[in-house]
Amino acid sequence: MQLEPLHNGLVHKLRLFEQPLIQLRGSILSNDNPLIDVARDLALHGGNFQGTPIGVSMDNLRIAIAAIGKLMFAQFSELVCDCYNNGLPSNLSGGPNPSLDYGFKARKSAEAIEILKLMSATFMVALCQAIDLRHLEENMREVVKRVLPR
Repeated sequence: MQLEPLHNGLVHKLRLFEQPLIQLRGSILSNDNPLIDVARDLALHGGNFQGTPIGVSMDNLRIAIAAIGKLMFAQFSELVCDCYNNGLPSNLSGGPNPSLDYGFKARKSAEAIEILKLMSATFMVALCQAIDLRHLEENMREVVKRVLPR
């Protein structure tokens, strides 16, 4: 627990560094879309969208969140373990019999289920996007094959 201020301070600095970049990159990216006149079937500007800068910021954010979660998990593990928590009951159980009172284990299990639900939903959205992108890629290849002679 001694390194927590140092660890969280670095994560805080990362957030302070990335937040203005994300806002700036977001405003720049929103203006880089292609301009297409559908009525005349004419592309006025192709845009020059580049997703790498915002992607890097999101990667940094994800790494920072994972680091905080890892630290919290380690601290929680020590807090509920009677070998490390300086005399508190195992699992922080309040009852006289720790083998019948699961204390925070039951609560953490319920939270883990909720987190798993969120992760599963995100995974399903990502799978749908992957299928959609694969379909678009296959359609584009077919169009290119028809348009370009061999």
